[in-house]
Amino acid sequence: MAAESTPSREESPPLAALDLGSNSFHLIVAREVGGSLQVIDRHRERVALGAGLDDKRTLSQEAQDRAIASLQRFAQRIWDIPAERIRVVATNTLRIAKNRKGFMSKAQDALGVPIEIISGQEEARLTWIGVHTDLPMIKGRRLLVDIGGGSTECVIGESDGILGSDSLQLGCVSMSALVFGDGKLNANRFKTAKRLAMAELQTIAAQYRKLGWAEAYGSSGTINAIAKHILRNEPFGSTFSAAQLRGLEQELIALGHVDALVEAGIREDRARVIPGGIAVLRGVFEALKIDKMTASSNALREGLLADLVGRIHHRDVRERSIRGLMWRFHVDVSQAARVEEAAKKLFRTVPKGVFVDSEAKEHLLTWAARVHEIGLSLSYSGYHKHSAYLVEHSEMDGFSQVDQRHLAYLCLCHRRRLRDANDTSYVDLSELEVERLRPLALVLRLAVLFMRSRRDVDLEGVAICELSSSAATLKLPEGWLETHPLTALDIEAEIRALSQDRFELRIQSDN
Repeated sequence: MAAESTPSREESPPLAALDLGSNSFHLIVAREVGGSLQVIDRHRERVALGAGLDDKRTLSQEAQDRAIASLQRFAQRIWDIPAERIRVVATNTLRIAKNRKGFMSKAQDALGVPIEIISGQEEARLTWIGVHTDLPMIKGRRLLVDIGGGSTECVIGESDGILGSDSLQLGCVSMSALVFGDGKLNANRFKTAKRLAMAELQTIAAQYRKLGWAEAYGSSGTINAIAKHILRNEPFGSTFSAAQLRGLEQELIALGHVDALVEAGIREDRARVIPGGIAVLRGVFEALKIDKMTASSNALREGLLADLVGRIHHRDVRERSIRGLMWRFHVDVSQAARVEEAAKKLFRTVPKGVFVDSEAKEHLLTWAARVHEIGLSLSYSGYHKHSAYLVEHSEMDGFSQVDQRHLAYLCLCHRRRLRDANDTSYVDLSELEVERLRPLALVLRLAVLFMRSRRDVDLEGVAICELSSSAATLKLPEGWLETHPLTALDIEAEIRALSQDRFELRIQSDN
């Protein structure tokens, strides 16, 4: 008798999220099962990237080497996962490192996938998503505190969204190096560290206390290590009080030196940074008047996965951010839609191979088409510069800092100068970035040019048949220029303007 076969179903490739934190790098790999995520692998390495920053915010070569070696190991784990199902983000250390550009290039080569440097606000949002997905569905506001190596994120939210979020320059690595650098632990040092933390927290304390919350949660390694040690005799406990936190501080003071912490049960790679973490958390408890806190095992990486799933299934928070900018700066929605449609039509005529990752480039182009006129809310004169500034410096959920610079470049170059890498007076980009974005900017320029009349124009038969970072060939139907005389003049002016920026636009007519 033949064995009964098990019904087969096609499985999607796994998803991966990698958090390049100031203290540790964390990887999580999961698969989608029945509409939810099932974790199939985790890997953590302590890199202490933040410890490699000097007083001038320069990342040491030693720290860079540690990070590159770690990324090469992570690359082995994710090499067979499709790039569009991987998200890698860097946080505070690489946000502030002055020499991050050179390091980022080497890091991406080592890992084999793009790395996004995200803002503190975006880090807070993603951490909230990660923790919130693991909490029971109850009504009421919640406070979330996440102490990382170089920054602390605070969020107040409800089940339907975030009410307030902030990223503060407080971290377990930076505070430990500043106050406990030689390893000595005493009451005066903890008092100094707590005072420094509270001074930073004063900028948000009153606002957060006014909003209020029903429950306080903490996430990431520092708070989980603190909770684990406080509750070491309660195997299923996760909630600790302000009094218990003060007791842990007294325990460390009695030990006198970080070298003694390992014998007390604190993991060796955590021992040198936990004093700073305790001091920061004590400051948080006092500034925000917290009585007790529950530690969550979820954090930024789980939020990254959830956000990635949303993008894959067309629930992209970036779309909401773009709509928010359009509303805030009173964009002419009809004109934005015309330019977007024209840009997409032209983009799809470009020969294959011109754009690396064409799907991502088309997304970037459509977003730029929607927001390229937001600068008009300030003034018509130089509005493309205003648009670029607003895009680069606004808080845009879902976008990395690099994403926003790329979007800003397109807005900047949709009229007037088609800037190259030698002109970084408005948007700071590398030569390679500009080389890849210039052709996309040309597509947007042409879309804006064709829709200058602010009414629909038939682009049937119009195509970009050649395109590079220095030249393009625009194909037009026979007689098109004669029936669109104003556009013909605009095209002539565009050819002259582009030539000033070492870009050749050629016109080819069907005969």
